[in-house]
Order: sequence, then structure tokens, then C-alpha cells
Amino acid sequence: MSVGIDVGKMKLDVACVRVDRTTVHQVFSNTEDGITSLAKFLMQQRTAATVPCVLESTGDYHLLTALMLSKRGYDVKCINPLVTKKFMRASVRNAKSDRIDCARLAEIGLLEPELPTFNESTQE
Repeated sequence: MSVGIDVGKMKLDVACVRVDRTTVHQVFSNTEDGITSLAKFLMQQRTAATVPCVLESTGDYHLLTALMLSKRGYDVKCINPLVTKKFMRASVRNAKSDRIDCARLAEIGLLEPELPTFNESTQE
């Protein structure tokens, strides 16, 4: 399983992709309450702490999500948007939407096991 989170200023599009490639999609607000709901959703999906939660480092918008999920013990992977763009170019379909982007991020988590883990703190 892998989790992809497309981070926007106001919302988080989340895709949980299982090994059989079935996907569960959900949208949350990019606030503390929304991220708490996201964590509850991940527990409902039986997402283990070892499952990669992949999101793009998008200015400051990804920081709250990355900090809160990593504090809860999730394996948060922040990747450069250029990595996502490379995967998009390799795709047969060149479609782009928040829903597609979060599923693509989850796929990257399945295909790239050596992504760097987010390990920043609120002090940093």
C-alpha cells in the first residue's frame, strides 16, 4: 500500500493505493483539523506506519501535513515536484487533476522504495 497526498493551499487530495491497485480517494482541508481527520482516515484504511505517505514539497503548504503525520509515526516522503513531473511524462495518459496527481504520488511510493524520509521538526 502507498498513500499519495496532493497538497494545495486549502485542501489535501489523498489517494490510498493498495497492492492490487485499487484506490480510495478522499479530500481534507489543509488545516490542523483536516489533517487530524486525514490521520483518522489512514487508521480506518489500516495504513501501517511503514507505508509511504508521499507528498510534494510545495512551498510551505506541505509542512503542516508532513509534520503532523510524521509526529504520528507515519513514513512521510517529501519529494521534489520535478520527480512527479518525470513520472507524469512517462505516463501514457498525460491527464492532470488533483485526483490523478495524488494517485500518481501514491504510485511513486510503490515504485520508489528509497525515497528520502521527512524528518524535520517544528524548531527547524
